[in-house]
Amino acid sequence: MHGLSINKDEELEFCEGYVLGKQHKESFPKERGSRVGEVLRLIHYDVCGLAKTTSFGGVWYFFTFIDDCSRKTFCYFCKEKENVFQSS
Repeated sequence: MHGLSINKDEELEFCEGYVLGKQHKESFPKERGSRVGEVLRLIHYDVCGLAKTTSFGGVWYFFTFIDDCSRKTFCYFCKEKENVFQSS
């Protein structure tokens, strides 16, 4: 027999990682007037990676931070995902 054998009557365990990965995400507002009025009041962020290949510097991940008011964007590169909130 090839592949994975699954018993359809068996109840599966709760998978916290799956639930966290399916959490709701909000996109930027479409209307111009719906932005937050203060700089740094609302920050949108995203973690991108694990990339299929590394950069020349050995980076696997990058992080984007976007200020909702000014739309100023910051991009940081990291070799490890755990380093996103560590100050450099």
